[in-house]
Amino acid sequence: MINIHRTLELEPALRAICGFAQICLSLGDTDSALFAFDAALRVNPHLEAVRERSTNCSAPRAATLH
Repeated sequence: MINIHRTLELEPALRAICGFAQICLSLGDTDSALFAFDAALRVNPHLEAVRERSTNCSAPRAATLH
């Protein structure tokens, strides 16, 4: 029962961390977004959507020719 209470306490924090990461991404601050995603994954390593988003952010991007 204690674990359930702890999870419920952390859930708002996880949403805030992930929301912050999304804001960072929208502002082009990938480093801060990755830091926030990593923090969320340290709290709950089973957040597959967060892990996928983090992986996509850190993947090297192909150069774009204009």
